Amino acid sequence: MEWDDCRDVFHADGSLRDIYVLNTTTEDWRRLFDAFLQYERTLYCDGDPTTMIEDPATIFEGCSKHHYLLKVLVRGVALHCHFFTIEEIEIDVDPKEINSQRDLDAVLDAMGSIGRALARPVLLTEETTQDFVWIAFDPAMNAFEYFEH
Repeated sequence: MEWDDCRDVFHADGSLRDIYVLNTTTEDWRRLFDAFLQYERTLYCDGDPTTMIEDPATIFEGCSKHHYLLKVLVRGVALHCHFFTIEEIEIDVDPKEINSQRDLDAVLDAMGSIGRALARPVLLTEETTQDFVWIAFDPAMNAFEYFEH
């Protein structure tokens, strides 16, 4: 996928872009954590860095009392993974960080790693809008598709 073809995906309009994997289970979250082992990771609890918890089920157990956020650094691009619900993986990307082919490749690398690890489609959308898909990764085809809007 070429930067010049899809740079509009990352227009800085004040909103974020979301990476989604839908209909997930605790086992999918474990596979996600395994896929993220190749990247620099920092876990935050109530806004402060904390010791990395390797089992996402433990994080979800603590979500009734604390807010957790996992920051994953992929070739200089920060991805922010939220723990809203077990049934949905949501990861934020700030479009202001995506300004070149290298940055785009980092996002695609992460999406591909996630999709292959979970054997599930991965969507890049407008913020909180699962139906407004910009880029999709299909693990069965090991391919990305760009949707021009």
